[in-house]
Amino acid sequence: MPDTPPPRQPAPEVVTAGFVVLLGVFLCLLIYAVRHPIDRGTAPAAPPRYRIPLNTADAADLSLLPGVGPVTAQRIVQHRAAHGPFTSIDQLDHVPRIGTKTLERLTPYTDLTIPPNEPRTQ
Repeated sequence: MPDTPPPRQPAPEVVTAGFVVLLGVFLCLLIYAVRHPIDRGTAPAAPPRYRIPLNTADAADLSLLPGVGPVTAQRIVQHRAAHGPFTSIDQLDHVPRIGTKTLERLTPYTDLTIPPNEPRTQ
Protein backbone atom coordinates (compact mmCIF):
# COMPACT_ATOMS: atom_id res chain seq x y z
CA MET A 1 0.00 0.00 0.00
CA PRO A 2 1.59 3.23 -1.07
CA ASP A 3 2.00 5.97 1.43
CA THR A 4 -0.55 8.70 0.85
CA PRO A 5 0.46 12.18 1.73
CA PRO A 6 -1.52 13.88 4.48
CA PRO A 7 -4.30 16.20 3.26
CA ARG A 8 -3.15 19.73 2.60
CA GLN A 9 -4.37 22.36 5.01
CA PRO A 10 -5.26 25.76 3.54
CA ALA A 11 -2.86 28.48 4.43
CA PRO A 12 -3.90 30.57 7.43
CA GLU A 13 -3.97 33.65 5.19
CA VAL A 14 -6.59 32.01 2.94
CA VAL A 15 -8.77 31.09 5.91
CA THR A 16 -8.50 34.61 7.30
CA ALA A 17 -9.30 36.17 3.93
CA GLY A 18 -12.37 33.94 3.53
CA PHE A 19 -13.60 34.88 6.99
CA VAL A 20 -13.14 38.59 6.25
CA VAL A 21 -15.10 38.25 3.00
CA LEU A 22 -17.98 36.44 4.75
CA LEU A 23 -18.00 39.03 7.52
CA GLY A 24 -18.13 41.82 4.94
CA VAL A 25 -21.07 40.20 3.13
CA PHE A 26 -22.92 39.75 6.42
CA LEU A 27 -22.37 43.39 7.40
CA CYS A 28 -23.55 44.61 3.98
CA LEU A 29 -26.73 42.57 4.30
CA LEU A 30 -27.28 43.83 7.83
CA ILE A 31 -26.86 47.47 6.77
CA TYR A 32 -29.24 46.93 3.85
CA ALA A 33 -31.85 45.35 6.14
CA VAL A 34 -31.65 48.26 8.56
CA ARG A 35 -31.98 50.87 5.82
CA HIS A 36 -34.76 49.04 3.96
CA PRO A 37 -37.12 47.57 6.56
CA ILE A 38 -39.96 45.33 5.46
CA ASP A 39 -43.30 47.11 5.54
CA ARG A 40 -45.50 44.50 7.17
CA GLY A 41 -48.48 46.84 7.38
CA THR A 42 -49.33 46.67 3.68
CA ALA A 43 -50.48 43.05 3.60
CA PRO A 44 -54.19 42.60 4.23
CA ALA A 45 -55.00 41.06 7.57
CA ALA A 46 -56.31 37.53 7.45
CA PRO A 47 -59.86 37.16 8.71
CA PRO A 48 -60.12 35.50 12.11
CA ARG A 49 -60.75 31.78 12.15
CA TYR A 50 -62.97 31.97 15.20
CA ARG A 51 -65.15 34.39 17.16
CA ILE A 52 -65.50 34.19 20.93
CA PRO A 53 -68.94 35.08 22.33
CA LEU A 54 -68.16 37.66 25.03
CA ASN A 55 -71.41 37.11 26.88
CA THR A 56 -71.25 33.33 27.25
CA ALA A 57 -67.54 32.41 27.11
CA ASP A 58 -65.75 31.29 30.23
CA ALA A 59 -62.30 32.55 31.24
CA ALA A 60 -60.54 29.70 29.42
CA ASP A 61 -62.22 30.61 26.13
CA LEU A 62 -61.64 34.33 26.60
CA SER A 63 -57.94 33.72 27.17
CA LEU A 64 -57.75 32.51 23.54
CA LEU A 65 -58.29 36.09 22.39
CA PRO A 66 -55.14 37.90 21.21
CA GLY A 67 -53.63 39.97 24.00
CA VAL A 68 -55.84 38.41 26.70
CA GLY A 69 -54.25 36.20 29.30
CA PRO A 70 -55.87 34.30 32.14
CA VAL A 71 -55.98 37.30 34.49
CA THR A 72 -57.62 39.63 31.95
CA ALA A 73 -60.03 36.86 30.92
CA GLN A 74 -61.09 36.48 34.55
CA ARG A 75 -61.57 40.27 34.81
CA ILE A 76 -63.88 40.15 31.77
CA VAL A 77 -65.93 37.38 33.39
CA GLN A 78 -66.12 39.31 36.68
CA HIS A 79 -67.15 42.53 34.89
CA ARG A 80 -69.87 40.64 33.00
CA ALA A 81 -71.14 39.07 36.23
CA ALA A 82 -71.25 42.44 37.98
CA HIS A 83 -72.69 44.55 35.14
CA GLY A 84 -74.60 42.12 32.94
CA PRO A 85 -73.93 41.14 29.34
CA PHE A 86 -71.97 43.35 27.00
CA THR A 87 -74.10 45.19 24.46
CA SER A 88 -71.12 46.80 22.72
CA ILE A 89 -67.52 45.78 22.22
CA ASP A 90 -66.59 49.26 23.48
CA GLN A 91 -67.79 48.26 26.94
CA LEU A 92 -64.65 46.14 27.27
CA ASP A 93 -62.88 49.45 27.82
CA HIS A 94 -64.40 49.43 31.33
CA VAL A 95 -62.55 46.21 32.19
CA PRO A 96 -59.25 46.94 33.98
CA ARG A 97 -56.13 46.56 31.79
CA ILE A 98 -58.04 46.69 28.48
CA GLY A 99 -57.21 49.83 26.57
CA THR A 100 -57.76 51.14 23.08
CA LYS A 101 -55.09 49.00 21.40
CA THR A 102 -56.27 45.78 23.04
CA LEU A 103 -59.85 46.67 22.14
CA GLU A 104 -58.88 47.14 18.48
CA ARG A 105 -57.07 43.80 18.50
CA LEU A 106 -60.05 41.98 20.06
CA THR A 107 -62.85 43.36 17.90
CA PRO A 108 -62.54 40.96 14.93
CA TYR A 109 -62.44 37.95 17.28
CA THR A 110 -65.47 38.71 19.42
CA ASP A 111 -69.19 38.12 19.11
CA LEU A 112 -71.76 40.05 21.13
CA THR A 113 -74.60 37.57 21.07
CA ILE A 114 -76.65 38.27 24.17
CA PRO A 115 -77.94 35.12 25.84
CA PRO A 116 -81.72 34.79 26.22
CA ASN A 117 -83.30 35.98 29.47
CA GLU A 118 -80.36 38.27 30.28
CA PRO A 119 -81.05 41.93 31.06
CA ARG A 120 -79.45 44.40 28.69
CA THR A 121 -77.25 47.06 30.25
CA GLN A 122 -76.31 50.44 28.88
